[in-house]
Amino acid sequence: MTFDGLYYSYQGNCTYVLVEEIDKKVDNFGVYIDNYHCDAQDVVSCPRTLIVRHETQEVRIATVEPNTVNVEGLLGVYLIDEHDASALGLQNWVTVNKQPVALPYKKFGVHIYESGINCVVEIPELKMNVTYNGLSFSIRMPYSLFGSNTQGQCGTCNNNTADDCMLPNGNIAQNCETMADHWQVVDPSKPQCSPGLVPTNTPDVTTRQPCQEAAICELLLGSVFKPCHDSVNPENYYKACIFDSCMLPSMDLECSSLQIYALTCADQGVCIDWRSHTNGVCPYNCPSGKEYQACGPTTEITCKSSEQNATTTKQTEGCFCPNGTMLFDHSVDVCVKTCECNTSLCTATAPKCTPGFEVQTSIPSGQCCPVYECVPKKVCVHENAEFLPNSSIFIDKCQNCICTNDVNPSTQLNIISCQHVPCDVTCQEPGEFQNDPYNNCTIYSCVNIHDQLISSTSEITCPAFNEDSCKPGTISFLPNGCCKTCTPLESSTPCSVREREDFIVYNGCRSVDRVVVTECEGACGTFSLYSAESNSLDHTCSCCRESKSTMKEVVLKCPHGHSISHKYVYVESCSCQDTECSISQSEELETIEENDNTTTLNRIRRAISSSFK
Repeated sequence: MTFDGLYYSYQGNCTYVLVEEIDKKVDNFGVYIDNYHCDAQDVVSCPRTLIVRHETQEVRIATVEPNTVNVEGLLGVYLIDEHDASALGLQNWVTVNKQPVALPYKKFGVHIYESGINCVVEIPELKMNVTYNGLSFSIRMPYSLFGSNTQGQCGTCNNNTADDCMLPNGNIAQNCETMADHWQVVDPSKPQCSPGLVPTNTPDVTTRQPCQEAAICELLLGSVFKPCHDSVNPENYYKACIFDSCMLPSMDLECSSLQIYALTCADQGVCIDWRSHTNGVCPYNCPSGKEYQACGPTTEITCKSSEQNATTTKQTEGCFCPNGTMLFDHSVDVCVKTCECNTSLCTATAPKCTPGFEVQTSIPSGQCCPVYECVPKKVCVHENAEFLPNSSIFIDKCQNCICTNDVNPSTQLNIISCQHVPCDVTCQEPGEFQNDPYNNCTIYSCVNIHDQLISSTSEITCPAFNEDSCKPGTISFLPNGCCKTCTPLESSTPCSVREREDFIVYNGCRSVDRVVVTECEGACGTFSLYSAESNSLDHTCSCCRESKSTMKEVVLKCPHGHSISHKYVYVESCSCQDTECSISQSEELETIEENDNTTTLNRIRRAISSSFK
């Protein structure tokens, strides 16, 4: 929904401008969104990373575990990388200038903190804030500072929806779905996205067959949310709920529409406890020691802020300390019954635990300061890497190792159990060759060198073989008993010109529209067939290639806006043309080895004899 209230559905798969200034008054200011396709058909998008830039700082709130309504453990200590965050079950993580930060964070005019289920980025100087919870985001900006001076997917903030679909060049698109495509930005992780080029039209997912929408969508229009209808129209949220339930019926993503509508209502001073009416479809689980509240404070009181008066009456949902307790501190997520102490005098800092252990924080009864302890994570550790129970661990190729559920009482880590891989110590009589009983392509040999039995293994490599290209009843084995041969089928596809429409891309520039390109395609009777008379493979090679071609010219548009002229080859006719082919070196070697086992044995003896010398 744009700043002026225009609703549209967009399913892009790139990184886009949500809002920037038209007339640049604030240095390096903008809000951006990194979307990705979150369904198997690649037609529905979900947010993955929200980016806020202001002067020298770039804040990124990334969703590590997308598409989850439960954002328990939203933040915490982020001295980890994205892979580790995912392993620890964190849904979102925050970085400033690519460095992980712990919340709350306040520096150089930017304030980042938790508010219920949301992560909030505030810029007090601009009187604006951005909230994000992994499923939805909102941007609030004062009209007095940004009126008629915004552009991007959020539209032009001037209380007029007529120009909300404005393109980067100032023109107005027919619809905002088309406009949204044009606000791509450069993202090295998404090379398929090309800012500055006309986007390819995406399929209209709204034209699919009607579906049975989720029943919980009706809650938006019913009595549960009725107290909010006069403040916020639920119609667009209902449309979004129906869309999500039809496109992603197995993900319960329609809960996000109810959650966003409830948050918007709470922002207008109307708090609704709606999750209890979904029959368990949209649960919200809180960690131990916290309880869920649909209407909790946007800024939770702590021991350090308990004497300060609340400056707002707005409410939000989330996990809060139970009644009769309060949060010890925003950076120490522990609920306490009393604050009988001066926490500023506490000197202990959280330790850096070794692999396999994590920090646990507690405040002993009757004490003031938090106590930190490294506790085992119930994992195995090998070479500073952690492994969950029942997972395989590679130590060396002679052992099969797994992480067990048993714990070493000394190290408090789970025990790694290994079994030696059994080796075949038997050997055939000296000088004999024998095929593997289960695989004719493997040959074992054993020779006696200086009264020592030395074994070796030879593998026959067969050329590619497709039974579907053989005449029925002609498949047979070559004399080696390993590789197959046959009489090939006559090609059903003669050599001819094939046309297709595609974009021409050269040095980063691309044609504005798809152009007709041609190529040669078809079979020309090429085969490799075993001949019993010559005891070798006979080869016939013929290539389907162009017999007549011309050069055509097309105009390419480049990322910086300029155009270039480019010539390309256009094939007008194709024909089968003979070409040379010969047996490969590996095939010759294989034929020699198959026809003369004695030569193979002598070569093994010479190699072993040389090593002894």
